[in-house]
Order: sequence, then C-alpha cells, then structure tokens
Amino acid sequence: MVQCATPGFFVARDDYVVMMTQIRKRGEEAMWRSDLAALPVREVVVLCDRNTAEYCYADAVAAQLIPEQHHLLVVEAGEASKSMAVATNVLQQMQKLGIGKSTGLLINLGGGMVCDLGGFVPIFIAGVFGC
Repeated sequence: MVQCATPGFFVARDDYVVMMTQIRKRGEEAMWRSDLAALPVREVVVLCDRNTAEYCYADAVAAQLIPEQHHLLVVEAGEASKSMAVATNVLQQMQKLGIGKSTGLLINLGGGMVCDLGGFVPIFIAGVFGC
C-alpha cells in the first residue's frame, strides 16, 4: 500500500515573512489552491522522489494541488538522497531553470526526506519560495 503525503510550502520573502501551509485532511484543498494562487511567483518546481512520482504525482496534478505549469524534479527514494550531492544537483537544476530570488516556488511532494531536502535547498537561493 502506498501512502501519499500532501504537499506543503513555506514562503521566505525579502521582508522575512514566513508562512507555512500543509494540507492535513481532506477538504482543505481549496485553501491550499487559494494560498498558491496568492503567491507572487513566476516559476514552480515540484520536488519528489521516484516512488511519489510513480504513485502520487498524477493524483496531485489531477486534484489541482500543483499548478498546471511547473517543472518536475525527481530524486531517488530513500535517506541516501538526503545528501549534499543530491542537494547540489537539485540546486543546479533549479538554477538552470532560472529559479532565482523571489521568482520561484518549490513544492515538496512527499514525505520526510523530500521535505528535508526541499527545505534545505532554498537556503542557497535567497528569497526562493519553498517547502
């Protein structure tokens, strides 16, 4: 049985306002979509591991939990992906996509490792919105 975690994000803006959102139960999807729509971003990146990409990603897209226009970055599943090498690779891919200060949103779709990795990477891109 595959259990799909729900996406979340935090916003680190130039004025240091931080907002955290995570869908915790069914019925909060509209609030999530409203929060996403209110963000002043031009590029969206979805980070997930291979298992989530295979079993949950399509459902998240179908439920409109992810904006229609986005880039998908997939890492290997497991704690081994929680490393500087993988973080550097994700950062480089985001930079190639033009994700920069106050222009991007990083949505972490998955569980602990993905959210740990996705919470770490935005530290190196000042002002990127991430989870």
